[in-house]
Amino acid sequence: MSIRFDMIGIFVDDLHRMVNFYKNAIGLEINWNGEGPYAEFKHEGIRFSMFSRKELPQLLGTTPDFPKKLNGSFELAINVGEPKKC
Repeated sequence: MSIRFDMIGIFVDDLHRMVNFYKNAIGLEINWNGEGPYAEFKHEGIRFSMFSRKELPQLLGTTPDFPKKLNGSFELAINVGEPKKC
C-alpha cells in the first residue's frame, strides 16, 4: 500500500468564525452543529478539518507552544477557480 495524505487539520482561535468563512466564502459543505471543538468539512479527496486551539492542551495532555506574531508554521492553498463577475 502506498502512503497517501488523508486529512489537513488546522488549529484555530475562533472555530465558529473559521467554519463560517470556509462554508460561506468558499462554499465548502459541513454537517457541524456548532458544538464541540472539532469540525470536518465534506470534500472529495482529502479531508479538511479544524480544531479549537484552546482545547489542544486537553487533547494532547500538554500545552503546545506556537510561534508569536506571524504564524509561519502553516499555509493552506485552495484553488477556487476564477472570481465571479459582479
